[in-house]
Amino acid sequence: LAARVLPRGTAKLSATRIEDFLADRATDLSASAGRNSFSVGAKYPARFEADILGLLKQVLEGPAWPAKELALAKEDQAARIKRSEDQPLGLMFRQINPFLFASGPYSYYSLGQPGTFKAFAVKDLQEFWRRQSRQPFVLAVCGQFDAARIKTFAQDLARGLSGNAAKPDLAAPAWGAAREKALSLPGRNQAHLLSVFPVPGRDDFQASAGLSVLRAALAGQSGLLFRDLRDKQGLGYTVTAFLWQTPKTGFMAFYIGTEPDKVGQARDGFRTTVTALRNGLLPGDEVERAKNILTGEYYQEHQSLGSRSGEAASLLVQGFDLDHDKAIIDAAQKITPEALQDLARRWLDWDKAYELRVEP
Repeated sequence: LAARVLPRGTAKLSATRIEDFLADRATDLSASAGRNSFSVGAKYPARFEADILGLLKQVLEGPAWPAKELALAKEDQAARIKRSEDQPLGLMFRQINPFLFASGPYSYYSLGQPGTFKAFAVKDLQEFWRRQSRQPFVLAVCGQFDAARIKTFAQDLARGLSGNAAKPDLAAPAWGAAREKALSLPGRNQAHLLSVFPVPGRDDFQASAGLSVLRAALAGQSGLLFRDLRDKQGLGYTVTAFLWQTPKTGFMAFYIGTEPDKVGQARDGFRTTVTALRNGLLPGDEVERAKNILTGEYYQEHQSLGSRSGEAASLLVQGFDLDHDKAIIDAAQKITPEALQDLARRWLDWDKAYELRVEP
C-alpha cells in the first residue's frame, strides 16, 4: 500500500499535479515493496535531471499520504489478489511462500491479506514510513547524469531522512513442517504440479554458480525436463525448472502443467529426472548448452539502463559486490558435469522435497 500511495502526493503537490509534472518531462516514477526492501525509482531524460531529483526529494521527505489514494490502493490491491487467485498459476505462486517458509518475511503472502490491509488508515502508512525512511539506503544511477549533482542529492537526502536505524539482520527463515499442499480451483480441466528442493542461498557462491547451470540445463523448451516429460512422454503442455535464491536460502523447483489424471505420472517423471542427475553425468554438450544459455540470459536481461541500476541497487542493499551476478556467470563457465552431479546428490533429495499442486 505504501509503495502505491507514496508517489501520489506531497505536501506541495497533489496526485494530479505530480502526473502533469511527470508527463511534461516524459518521466516514469514508481515505488515498489519487496520482502526485504522498499525501492523508489525514476526513468527520465537526462536534461530533466534537476527537476526529477527535486521531485524525488519531495516524495521521500514529505509524502502526503492522501486518504483518497489510500482507498484506491486498497481496492486495487484486493482486486489484484482476486485476479491472481482466479488463475491456477496465480493461486499457486501466491501460496508458495506461506507454504514453504514458517518464519520471517518470506513466509508472508504477496500483497498481504485483504482482511488485514483494508483496516489500514493514513496514520498506519505514516508510521510505516517514519520507520522505513530511517533505514539505511543505497542509490544507484545508470545512464547519462551529473555525478556531482547526484552525490549532492544523496547527501541531502541522507540528512533529510535523518535516520540511524541499523541495517536489519536477515537471518535464514525456517522451512515449513508440512511437505505437501493441495489447492483446489474447480471447473478447470488442468492440474499444476510443483516439486521444490531447498538449496543454499546466494551467499554460497560456488553452489549458486553450479545451481544456475543445472537450472539452465533443465529449463525451457530446449531443457531436459521439457524434452523428456512433454516431447517424449506427452505428460504436460508446460514443463520447466527455476531457481529462486535470497542471500541466506533458496530453492530449485520443477514445474509442470498437465491433465488431472496425469499428475502421478508427472511426479514419477520428476523423480526419474532427479535419480538420473544423481546417478549419472550430464553429457558435455548439455552442460555447454546450459552455460551458453546462462550467458545469453545475463546480457539480454541487462540491456536496459533500468535493469542495470536495479541490479546494482539490489546487490548493494544485500551486501554483495557490484559484480556478484556477473562473477556467478563467469564461475558457471568452469562448472563440470561431475560438479553438477555432486550438487544433485547434495540438494536434489526427493525425501526432503516439498510438493504444491493445484487441482480441479
